[in-house]
Amino acid sequence: MLPSTSHIISKPKAIWLDPHNTWKSEFDDSVIETIRNKLSSPNQTVDKKSLQILNYRPDLLKRIGPVALKNHDLNFLVRTNPESCLVLLKHFYNDTAPQIEETLASSGKAIHELLSWANANHRELHSSERFFRDSLILDPYWGYQFAKETHNTDLLNELTQWCSDERYDRASAATIHLELNPKESILPYRELIIQNPFYAYLAQSNLNAAKAPIQAHEIYPSPQWATHFALSPNCKDPAAFTKIASQDSAWLIEIAYAKNLFKNKEFKERFIADLRARPNHQYIPDIIDTFLEGLESPRRKVIKKDFSSPGMLDVFTQGKAAEVKILKALQLDKNKELWRPSDEQIESPKFKEIVGNIKFTRRGLYKGTVLDSTECGYTEIKSGKSPLRASYQLRLQTYKSVIDGRPLTIYTDRPTNKEFIRWSSLYDIKLKPMPSLSLDESL
Repeated sequence: MLPSTSHIISKPKAIWLDPHNTWKSEFDDSVIETIRNKLSSPNQTVDKKSLQILNYRPDLLKRIGPVALKNHDLNFLVRTNPESCLVLLKHFYNDTAPQIEETLASSGKAIHELLSWANANHRELHSSERFFRDSLILDPYWGYQFAKETHNTDLLNELTQWCSDERYDRASAATIHLELNPKESILPYRELIIQNPFYAYLAQSNLNAAKAPIQAHEIYPSPQWATHFALSPNCKDPAAFTKIASQDSAWLIEIAYAKNLFKNKEFKERFIADLRARPNHQYIPDIIDTFLEGLESPRRKVIKKDFSSPGMLDVFTQGKAAEVKILKALQLDKNKELWRPSDEQIESPKFKEIVGNIKFTRRGLYKGTVLDSTECGYTEIKSGKSPLRASYQLRLQTYKSVIDGRPLTIYTDRPTNKEFIRWSSLYDIKLKPMPSLSLDESL
């Protein structure tokens, strides 16, 4: 019997969980506002960050609507992403079906979902029955499921014949042919089946029974599929698949969350430290950071950045007071000017080398930084107990120091490790101990 596929996802979901409603609504609003501002003209380009977010969150398209198809970038996204296409079809069917319904032809899963939605809502679909039948047969797991659900013997007979004809050439046909002919050995088809991760996943139980389990190195090294194999009860070596999945922090989080590993405090602390030591996620660095912050302080509520709020002031009072005293001891004035990188700067090789991927504020602006002092070079005060690391803010400050040709000096009482000292030396960052304060100043 074929396993359930209800838990198979194309993009990680755990990173978007927001049980305390602290950030997700505001984040969604920001993305939608950014995209809508680009839709005033069909020729306007939607920024890469927004497109990447929509790849992970196609549900946001229901807040954009059919107008998305008038924009070249969003139109391309919808036509090449079945989940995005489904969102528009299910929420705006009459306005979108003539344009995009047949782009689902390559995804039996999407076709199955659309047909199930239409049956449940008594909707007549735009495309022909032949279109849907051919799409289901070419991705026969979904055709097989739909034929069983609707008791469609004609579809089942046609699909059975197609799988028999194509079983030596297509992994999909071989897998369903074996389901329909359980006495036939899977071994002659093994090398064919493992070329398709989805159908290989479906065939795990049969391959295990034949004493020919799937090895991690045999599957296309996709973090998505490595995650599903690692979590499968039929997987013989989940650690090997987890190693592949770990290439993408978001999928590694998915595995840890599915296994309830974050309940173990020691594991959680190691996991957070490991991910923070990695380079930023290629597409969604802000979301990974927010998720990790939530793991560190699960009961913390995000406070709106109203600096007149006593609650917000209380959070920073001690740190800010110490900073003022240290700058006074150094005879430096406090800098209050926020600096943000420009479009040209974030595309430069030097920015990519030092800072990496750009981060955005909740309002969609480039994140900036405020140096503690800009007199006599640049000065930053770093007090506390946690080890000093090359945070995003510090990398921004380092980049500004390099392009302006003004040395950056960090006064700190925090511990430093060899890796941070090595990194800081690359850009001539000077690390100095905190200045001694007089008795009056320290009170």
